[in-house]
Amino acid sequence: MKTPDPSDPLLTFADRVLALVRELYPDQAARLAPGGEHIRIGEAQFGLANLEAKFALSDGSDARLRELVRQHFEVLLTDQTGELTGKLSWGEAKPILLPQLMPASFRQQAPLVHRPFVAGVLIGFVIDAERGYRYARDDELDAWGVTLDQALEHALANLALKSHDLKVHAVLDRDRFLALQTNDGYDAARILLPRWRALAGEHLSFPFRFGIPNRDFLICWSADTSAGTQAAFRAKLAEDFERQPYPLSKGAFEMDEAGDLTPLE
Repeated sequence: MKTPDPSDPLLTFADRVLALVRELYPDQAARLAPGGEHIRIGEAQFGLANLEAKFALSDGSDARLRELVRQHFEVLLTDQTGELTGKLSWGEAKPILLPQLMPASFRQQAPLVHRPFVAGVLIGFVIDAERGYRYARDDELDAWGVTLDQALEHALANLALKSHDLKVHAVLDRDRFLALQTNDGYDAARILLPRWRALAGEHLSFPFRFGIPNRDFLICWSADTSAGTQAAFRAKLAEDFERQPYPLSKGAFEMDEAGDLTPLE
């Protein structure tokens, strides 16, 4: 059967991606999963929502879609070290384990190590290898012989080391807020760091408020921020949640000094 032309405007986005995957990786048996929201290659399943969001923010050209597809699939499909396919000991995984906030739907697709965070969002655990990253699975945690608390302790310590000298956008006079967008995949997860919580509390006072509309953005603001500015923040959270890749939550939350969370209506 002839592979469809990925530049055909009549094809769905998923069909265009599938055609490109088959063209770029002809030795891989790629197929659409039921529902057309994922592509399956062997036992691996690749979601398309984040890829589609990235393409929507691009120039929309066929060449850009080809490059995005290559970036999206290449790392896992060419992994030969075992770092990305689940062959690591705890000693190998421990220094490259990081926390990453992920949609709860990820857990429905695979048995990933996780801890609840807020409604619809989980704390996941990422193996951040030199050539790419993947989420750690339940069976790996069992094989490593470590508890979830121990894994989280090491992951947070690694993220703290990775978070030195970050550029934080801050407004500290009226309508105080701190915003973080390094685009390294862990901006939203930095709300878990005691060091970040202390920084936000120092400049915004406790309890402060925050939003995590997507994986690559974190904003915190003071509870006494004016109603108009708070409404603008909430609107921006909802917009980014709908438009940006790696969406997490359009909600806003309050955090106290102990790190306890309260959703804001």
